[in-house]
Amino acid sequence: MQIIVRIVQQKAITVKPNPAKPIVIAISNSQLQSTAANSYQWFLNNTLLSSASNQTLTITQNGILKSID
Repeated sequence: MQIIVRIVQQKAITVKPNPAKPIVIAISNSQLQSTAANSYQWFLNNTLLSSASNQTLTITQNGILKSID
């Protein structure tokens, strides 16, 4: 029987709470705005809108829009 022992260095981890869910509001008939955050990403029908990474989104087509901040 062979026993393998691995010594692992201990490290402290800090667990931070999840950020608040963004609130999205319509600021006009064709624009949405998310709450303030460090970064933004918008999705249309659960598909990433790669060029939509600002706090405000101009709507160009119908669908379900959401923001991940």
